[in-house]
Amino acid sequence: MAIADAISRVRQFKGDSLTETIAAVESQMRGTGAPAVVSINHSCGVTPELLIAAAEVKRASAQIDVVIHAIGILSALPHILREDEVIEGLSLGAGSAGSDFDVVTNERIAEFKFIRWQEKGNAVRNSTLFQDYYRLVREETDKERYLYLLETEIPLRFLGGGRDPLKVLDRSKSLGEDFAARYGLAYRTVGDYHKAHQAEVQIANLTEMVPGFDEFVAIFR
Repeated sequence: MAIADAISRVRQFKGDSLTETIAAVESQMRGTGAPAVVSINHSCGVTPELLIAAAEVKRASAQIDVVIHAIGILSALPHILREDEVIEGLSLGAGSAGSDFDVVTNERIAEFKFIRWQEKGNAVRNSTLFQDYYRLVREETDKERYLYLLETEIPLRFLGGGRDPLKVLDRSKSLGEDFAARYGLAYRTVGDYHKAHQAEVQIANLTEMVPGFDEFVAIFR
């Protein structure tokens, strides 16, 4: 099945709101038996072809986060590179061996996070954010260090907060062990660490720098 056709079928099933569509189907199904289920499925377009279409969309989007990461960096580069700045290394994809950081130039090292931050439930996002922040801080270099985000209010709130840095880093055993070896218990909170090192890493909001990125963020609202 062509991906365009698959997407069209899935969109048709979702309607304006997948949540409302599912709620309506659930309501219709209550108290019915097999004959009515067949009729309701037919009215909703539920067929083996729709299931196949959903599988095709899922397969096509399996690496969508990597696609967004790569396109996002490539789109941002013309707007952040200075006139005489030269790219020395890129890491556009997951597991890429092109560079230790997403972007390395003759003037800076940089990490990018194309994440839509939520008011709550950011545990994994916070962990990966602090991992990148710590890796930038610990790098021995005379180059500028940048952490590019789609928005900064919520991330900065976390970086100024009271979480235990070792617990935040527990998703990366090697970084956690490295942090403990370097600092011991010198930094009780992420906020303490950020306050001590905030001058070393510049945190930039890409939506204020790159045309179209504000629209990209708005899609997830």
